[in-house]
Amino acid sequence: MLTSFPLLVLLPIFAVGAAAVWLAGTQLSNMTDVISSRFGLGEALGGIIILAIA
Repeated sequence: MLTSFPLLVLLPIFAVGAAAVWLAGTQLSNMTDVISSRFGLGEALGGIIILAIA
């Protein structure tokens, strides 16, 4: 499906997807910090909880 699009169309699609993943990862990291500080959990355990929910 995407092979029919020219490269100048595919590059912005890739850039938008990469930016969305980067922003989501940043938000997950911030949520992990908040959860670990609020509940007194370690950051690793907070990360496991966030990944289990996501």
